[in-house]
Amino acid sequence: MILLESHNVVLQNTLTEKFNKPSGIDVSFVDYDGVRFHVSTPEKKTELLVSISMRCWEELVQYGANDVLQREYGAYITDPEQGFNFSLKFDLENIPAAGEERDNLIKSVALLKRNALAAPFEAAFTTQKQLEAAGAPTDGSAPPTGDLKSIHYRDREAMYVRAGIDRVTVVFSTEFQDETDKVVGRVFLQEFVDARRQPSIQTAPQVLYSNRDPPLEIRGVQGLNISDDVGYVTFVIFPRHFSNPLVAANTISHIQLFRDYLHYHIKCSKAYMHSRMRHRVTEFLKVLNRAKTESARQVNAFSFAARTYATSKPQTLKERFAELIPGELENVKAIRAEHGNKAFGQVTVDQVYGGMRGLPALLWDGSVLDAEEGIRFRGKTIPECQQLLPKAAGGSEPLPEGLFWLLLTGEVPTNEQVKALSTEWAARAGLPKFVEDLIDRCPNTLHPMTQFSIAVNALNHDSAFAEAYQNGISKKEYWGPVFEDSMDLIAKLPNIAGRIYRNVYGDGKVPAIDLNKDYSHNLSTLLGFGDNEGFVELMRLYLTIHSDHEGGNVSAHTGKLVGSALSDPFLAYGAALNGLAGPLHGLANQEVLTWLVRMRSKVGENATDDQIKEYIWSTLKGGQVVPGYGHAVLRKTDPRYTAQREFAQKHLPDDPLFKLVGQVYNIAPGILLEAGKAKNPWPNVDAHSGALLTHYGLKEMNFYTVLFGVSRAFGVAAQLIWDRALGAPLERPKSYSSEAIKKMFANRS
Repeated sequence: MILLESHNVVLQNTLTEKFNKPSGIDVSFVDYDGVRFHVSTPEKKTELLVSISMRCWEELVQYGANDVLQREYGAYITDPEQGFNFSLKFDLENIPAAGEERDNLIKSVALLKRNALAAPFEAAFTTQKQLEAAGAPTDGSAPPTGDLKSIHYRDREAMYVRAGIDRVTVVFSTEFQDETDKVVGRVFLQEFVDARRQPSIQTAPQVLYSNRDPPLEIRGVQGLNISDDVGYVTFVIFPRHFSNPLVAANTISHIQLFRDYLHYHIKCSKAYMHSRMRHRVTEFLKVLNRAKTESARQVNAFSFAARTYATSKPQTLKERFAELIPGELENVKAIRAEHGNKAFGQVTVDQVYGGMRGLPALLWDGSVLDAEEGIRFRGKTIPECQQLLPKAAGGSEPLPEGLFWLLLTGEVPTNEQVKALSTEWAARAGLPKFVEDLIDRCPNTLHPMTQFSIAVNALNHDSAFAEAYQNGISKKEYWGPVFEDSMDLIAKLPNIAGRIYRNVYGDGKVPAIDLNKDYSHNLSTLLGFGDNEGFVELMRLYLTIHSDHEGGNVSAHTGKLVGSALSDPFLAYGAALNGLAGPLHGLANQEVLTWLVRMRSKVGENATDDQIKEYIWSTLKGGQVVPGYGHAVLRKTDPRYTAQREFAQKHLPDDPLFKLVGQVYNIAPGILLEAGKAKNPWPNVDAHSGALLTHYGLKEMNFYTVLFGVSRAFGVAAQLIWDRALGAPLERPKSYSSEAIKKMFANRS
């Protein structure tokens, strides 16, 4: 079980670093309640300003927040920073020396949000004591109560606190975003209520749960959010729960932490629900198998064993990955112990100015790019992957689910493991309602890649890692919620892509995910091509070969870099998508198709080789490149191009655009060599993909990079998971100015 914390861990770590080693800083971050923090040194590096902004601030002030914060922070309080509600200022030259006193100060500041939210509780505790001292009415009238304190800490969620003569009642209203959240949340809340009945914890506050109908304490409150999506949890706190300041402080902290555990439980339960259900079914099947008669076992012992094997639970990807972590940690430790002080080679000034081309500076395990033979996924070539990875029934192309398993584990999965992964992704594929609405509100004129990035970033709202980090998860456990986020990310991309495609180019009606179909088939259906088996097979190939291409390309490196800051996978991959959208990266296949279409419009459907040569020469003489040819690393034909060419020869040999692509393939390399325009005159993956998509009817070129984005998530996510499992640090290379470089080499020959 992960123990969550009342204090803000990000704030604690930031203050610890700056208190120990003062330096300039200007960082902002927002927690899961939308509370904004700002840590800065606006005037000098030894004066640190910590500010907070809360949507419920005015309510908290009404209930005594200023008094609570004055008691806790005293002389450190300063005028609020513009745009914030409350600020603390620290002279780092006059803070307690390193030790327990400083640590306590840092911990106290990290509890800033908790302390502000404590105000209504403390006020209610005081009111209860006053009411108790006054005594109950002697005329038989209802006992008096204090004013209801309403704290709207989220847009549609609130907590309510009211003192009575013998108790303080706290009510949380919680909104569930989708049907799964409702089920999991309600089960958790009901179990929470039931647990209170155990004799060993009957001294804990009484807990009640109600769905939809608010409890009596808050009925009639103006603006109360009442719907089927809302549940109410009521805590009844008696004087023994706040008998002295220390007990009261613990009670307040635990009540506040309840919400953290609720939301964390929902996210974790959704992730594990499918595998646990599968385990239960397996156990039941074992019982049925054991129920066979002895004679049946003897007659059909072999087939019985086979059936037992076939129905046993396949090891999940997460289970297998967890087994691999200790060995890889030892492997990395051994590599660094033996080779840690050795150099890869020299870094030249040209490399610094040349986009770090060829600079060995990144760890990337999923794939390695060889200049002669192309990409290898965990040591396996594309033809080997096509041969070894599981395929759909009746299909001939590898399932990308298997490729993801290979990228993450280095192992070829079984058919059962891939099927289970397909089912799990389909089960995770649903989008939060607000993300659907966000996509639907985008204008049709907004580029699909921009919409794609917006939607992926918005998924951060439900990030398991962001919430776990906020609540103090151990560094060794980072990989767990990052794995869950990565699985959710990959699972939801087809729904996002399909919704964008249908909004921009169709009627906006998005079909449902089919739990019995593989990932590529569901993507094809969402795009409107699910009935075309050729297109489905193309998607299986396309997603597989585009999934990863070392770590130095813009999208992969961006995802790794942003992830190194401990941004969750949604934010990291959102940043990667913005890099992928650039003309020099993911838009290349679109530019190839545009060039081919323009050529065809000029030379006609049945162009001669001479006409194509003339058009290529005119392109080069016009100061342009032949798109789809050449590569930063490859020095031979890209095997991804070859895989697509073989697919076309099998499925669409007579397609006019494919024939044109083939003619260019036979002609362009010779011209490029003659012109001296490329170290590698051979075609890359982008030279072919657009022609294949066009053949099957997906002709909207602005959308092509979205498909690339769906695919590239596999490689980026796999590396993000490994980075967190291995404890990879924040990336921070050294930079130099041109003037510094001149001075560095001024006295060297």
